[in-house]
Amino acid sequence: MSKRTQKAKENTIIPTQSAGQSLFLPAGLILIVCFIAAAVYWPVLSCKTLTFDDEYYLVNNKLVQTPGLSSVKRFFCEILAPSTVKGYYQPLTMTSLMADYALGGRADNLTPFHITSLVLHLFNTSLIIIFLYMLFGRIWPAAIAGLIFGVHPVTIEPIAWIAERKTLLAAFFALLSLIFYVRYAQRKKLKLFIACFIAYLLALMSKPSALPLPFLMLLLDYWPLERLSRKAILEKIPLFAICGIFTVLAMISQSTFGIRGPGTYNFITTVLLICHNNIAYLYNILWPDNLALFYAFPMWIPAPLITAGTIGLAVVLLISLRWTKALLTGWLFFFIAIFPVLGITWVHDMIMADRHVYLPFTGILIFICELLSRIWDKAQGGLMRSKILRFLAVIILCVIIITEMALTRNYSAYWKDTETHRRQMVESAPYEPIVYNSLGIELFRQGKYDEAISYYNKALTLRPGVETAIHYNMANALMRLGKFDEAAKHYAESVRLDPNQADAYDGLGWALACLGKYDEAVENCRKALKLDPDFITAHGHLGLALAGEGKTDEAVRELQIFLSKSPDDFEMHCNLGILLEKQGKTDEAAEQYRQALKLNPDYTKAGERLKAVLEKRGK
Repeated sequence: MSKRTQKAKENTIIPTQSAGQSLFLPAGLILIVCFIAAAVYWPVLSCKTLTFDDEYYLVNNKLVQTPGLSSVKRFFCEILAPSTVKGYYQPLTMTSLMADYALGGRADNLTPFHITSLVLHLFNTSLIIIFLYMLFGRIWPAAIAGLIFGVHPVTIEPIAWIAERKTLLAAFFALLSLIFYVRYAQRKKLKLFIACFIAYLLALMSKPSALPLPFLMLLLDYWPLERLSRKAILEKIPLFAICGIFTVLAMISQSTFGIRGPGTYNFITTVLLICHNNIAYLYNILWPDNLALFYAFPMWIPAPLITAGTIGLAVVLLISLRWTKALLTGWLFFFIAIFPVLGITWVHDMIMADRHVYLPFTGILIFICELLSRIWDKAQGGLMRSKILRFLAVIILCVIIITEMALTRNYSAYWKDTETHRRQMVESAPYEPIVYNSLGIELFRQGKYDEAISYYNKALTLRPGVETAIHYNMANALMRLGKFDEAAKHYAESVRLDPNQADAYDGLGWALACLGKYDEAVENCRKALKLDPDFITAHGHLGLALAGEGKTDEAVRELQIFLSKSPDDFEMHCNLGILLEKQGKTDEAAEQYRQALKLNPDYTKAGERLKAVLEKRGK
């Protein structure tokens, strides 16, 4: 046997499981790993945090909140322009959240959502163990690698974040697809390839992050399957075809949602961002002691340091080929899987996010499993030195895993509730306006308007004159404090920065109406309705502004439109009653007052108006 052939054989680990080998050990280890991971993540089940995008996925999503076949049909049929969560075609994700809502999940009861997410994470952990076991035929190394994934703190974000159900689902089906593919490569049965294709399709219907999967399969063909050939490429044509279709769908749907695609930055900056994020993500996996909830763009990218780090990584990868293909293959798996979010496209205002590592983490685990397999095999050879090496490896792994578990428990505390989460974001990125705005929104929701305004002011100080959303949020808080003049100024600034905001025009109209400037109020409310004819709040404010102008008939029509869509607004029922009284329609007015009292028995104003109407009628 030649040296080259012998080295190639050493670099390839062929599964040794026989057909009759017991599955009790693999099944037992998977259950133990899942039990440990569940224990580590158990506190997440009581987390109450709602963060970015959760309003679209849950809080204000009428389809999710209306479980049934009609909602499912819309999730699957609205392909290019989803109506509830713009920017993604993700029908399986939305259906999954709808099912949790049907089981009792609510914005104030997130436990059903977290239970499903944790179960999905445990399934994913199990699938990773199975996948690695199928590749290398060593259950203990596969189980250890799976445990590293199962309790790693970078995986907490998709579990604790409602909107990130898509990451868990996409990873679940992607791992299933990879498992079916490995089995197909080993047995050459068509039904296994069909199962691989279907699982890939389901992954894409959960989140576009699964798009690189055919390229990952080709990488596995290179190593450790070692079947890369023209035939292996041609057989993946169906997978590449569906990949192309969903890539086009993602580009079209996301283009309407403000997703920044290729060309956002010049070529050199884009390359630096890709290199920076590649190193930063790897660092967070290998040394996860400084994870952040918000990774702000740095004021400058240290090009020399990033260049040196990238060159150093390339040298290590090339040198490693002298002993194993595992390190290069593992990194390439990671890089290809995470490439779409390294700096080519931008779906958020952060330079990176831990949730993007969830599926690409598998590449790092491939190297870890192969390394542990080598140590296990040498230790089984009987040499005392090899047994000592395995003992030391176990000790080091125990320290790593226990440290991960502690970090994950500490990190999960950041997701205790929305305010805690937002304050931690401020600590993560103290110079980023968006995090102050987010904290202000939560404080506003709690009725802490003065404190909310202080954070909005901080955000505007950091980035004055460009943040239309912050001006709008500031105006809302000022309205609650009765500072209508200041609120009108911020609403006006918001529409100046972005003249396509129906809600800002409506807010400006209402602020002006509160100041007695009814003609200007009517003008702005009409602008809001022109931009969004279905903006029901604008009908209500327009009606009150018209009433201030003395245009009672028009005002009545607008309030009736408003109440046809929002019948639970007791104050608006009372306002409509007052206008109907002016029209001499006392019976209809009395009915409106009764409706207001039915909705709020303690509403004194409606009670007094009803009493006055009844007394006039001798009742």
